[in-house]
Amino acid sequence: MLNVWFERSLRWYLRRRGVVCRVVPTSKGRVHLLDSPGRGALPPIMLLHGISSSSAPYANLLLRLRQHHRRVLAPDSLGHGASDEPADADPDTLLAGMLETFDQVVDEPVFLYGNSLGGAAAIRLALLRPEKVRGLIACSPGGAQLSSDELGAFLGRFSFNQRQDAARFVRSLYGRPPAYAPLIAGEVRRVFRRPFLQELLRRIKPEHLFGPAEIAALTVPTLLIWGQKDTLMMPEMLRFFRQYLPAHAEVEEPEEFGHCPHLDRPSHLAARILSFTRKVTDG
Repeated sequence: MLNVWFERSLRWYLRRRGVVCRVVPTSKGRVHLLDSPGRGALPPIMLLHGISSSSAPYANLLLRLRQHHRRVLAPDSLGHGASDEPADADPDTLLAGMLETFDQVVDEPVFLYGNSLGGAAAIRLALLRPEKVRGLIACSPGGAQLSSDELGAFLGRFSFNQRQDAARFVRSLYGRPPAYAPLIAGEVRRVFRRPFLQELLRRIKPEHLFGPAEIAALTVPTLLIWGQKDTLMMPEMLRFFRQYLPAHAEVEEPEEFGHCPHLDRPSHLAARILSFTRKVTDG
């Protein structure tokens, strides 16, 4: 949800810190990717962002994780950030582009971290390519099974008729909302009025959501993080994942986390990710 100027500034800052910006060709369009060499011995990790966001807001988290991982990757989903806007604004198109990107850039098993819609994408990749996933960390992931009415009510949370609706949405992303949250409400409304995002939200249907058997079929080490201050997601979503995740999955509800802890709690989030990736790596 950052404006173009701020995203470019973050990418410039990351390039100055040794992060490489790459373009990955896919059949659905070109995908922009942040590719950072790491300084640690842990396996690579890939960060997947949520709807309307991009890889840029992961800057603080990326720089922390690369101190301990051999490589950190963060792609912009199609239609987001610096990636191409595909001809078809459909969830399956975004997944296809991400899967092709994953297959091209991942040359050894990686950890996957995904937030919100990126959490749903991370789960899909773990189901489709389990041999290439060392472990999965899903933070308030989308994709929980909902009825048509429940899904419609949830997607309605991304429609902002008035500025205060957008301000309320911004506050829901944080465990501790910043003082400037009301000031960026107008930018949030502008972003979500983009025809691409409007069409993408319209095209999300119950059949795009996970069924119980899919979630139960996860074989990779899995950590679900769901902040107690997350007011964006519906309680039914957490109950779904709690009920159907396999027995080996860990579920944590940090008191201080909101929907996007990488925004206001990057050090706390990095510490929790590293605790999990170290434990899985050490066996």
